[in-house]
This record gives sequence, C-alpha cells and structure tokens, in this order.
Amino acid sequence: MRADSPKPPPVRLTMTLALINRSCEVHFLVSGNEKRQALSHTLKGYSPPLPAERVRPVNGGCHWWVDQEAAGEPASAGTERASF
Repeated sequence: MRADSPKPPPVRLTMTLALINRSCEVHFLVSGNEKRQALSHTLKGYSPPLPAERVRPVNGGCHWWVDQEAAGEPASAGTERASF
C-alpha cells in the first residue's frame, strides 16, 4: 500500500496482473463519456494492448459493467450486462 501516490487518491492498493488473473471473478466498472475510446480499444483488441486487455482470469470470469455514456449509447437506449 502506498501513501504517497502522485495522483488522487493519495493512498492506493496496487495489484499485479498475475494476482488479478488468479481471481475467481474480475469486474470492470466503466463510467462516463471520457472512457468510451479506451473501452472500445480494449474490447476490439487494438495494438499495443491496454492493460485491461491482459486480464484473463484462469479460474473465473471477467464482467464488464458499462454505463450508457461509456458505451456510446443514447440515454433512451436499454441497458444490458455483458460478460466476456
């Protein structure tokens, strides 16, 4: 745990990719228009890969919780849950 992180919040817990991939379940929460491009690149597999593209739980699932702005959908569109 770090108490001197250069960006907020000042106290963070860092997990390695190896630890995350050993998880039973991984959930991504993606919110806001400013995350739309990163989400699109992650799901389409652009090169070089973004860190989220390397998350592959070996004994579980990876779930994405995405709001309409991040998904690029109009506010009146329905919502759904997707697991990859």
